[in-house]
Amino acid sequence: MANGLAHTGRLTETEYNQWKLTNACLDGAYTSPGIYKEMPDVGLTSWYIEDSAPHLLDSMSFYTDLLDRYRVPWREVRSSYPGEVVYRDDVQVVVQPFTYQADWAL
Repeated sequence: MANGLAHTGRLTETEYNQWKLTNACLDGAYTSPGIYKEMPDVGLTSWYIEDSAPHLLDSMSFYTDLLDRYRVPWREVRSSYPGEVVYRDDVQVVVQPFTYQADWAL
């Protein structure tokens, strides 16, 4: 959502520069999984591992503050099992989210 604000030119110059800096710091903090290229367009989502990545989770306050400033609704989601894990490293997992019909056929 913050990327959307940046890419549509809605941020001030200061906000835009801070957004670029924060993105660069996060990009340098962990590996970008190649799984996104291997499995494009299947709805994969990344999740930080709470116990392993508190420094990355702390950096999210920049983004949430930015979204609040622009009145973009957001919510924090935590899960111990967010989907089928297709990639894992020491700070993140990438999952194929569960779907109701396929995964909870009752």
